[in-house]
Amino acid sequence: MTTSGISIDGLRDTHDRFRRKIGAFDASMAGIRLCREHGIKVGLRFTMTQDNYNELPDLLRLMEEEDVDKFYLSHLNYAGRGQSQP
Repeated sequence: MTTSGISIDGLRDTHDRFRRKIGAFDASMAGIRLCREHGIKVGLRFTMTQDNYNELPDLLRLMEEEDVDKFYLSHLNYAGRGQSQP
């Protein structure tokens, strides 16, 4: 079975700011929970930047609390749209 990945850019305020949408964090968490409820393996995808690196320990705790199957860690390549940070 494959694992679906849902991006989380940090805790609520950080994720909402990165996504430029209030409620984006809650919507992403609802997606994670919906996957789990339906037996779909889900992974949390986190791209670490200078603006969210300090939230990594809290995201790992959140992953455990939400029974997330995998954690994907990337670093931001500051190119293209990544050149300008939120």
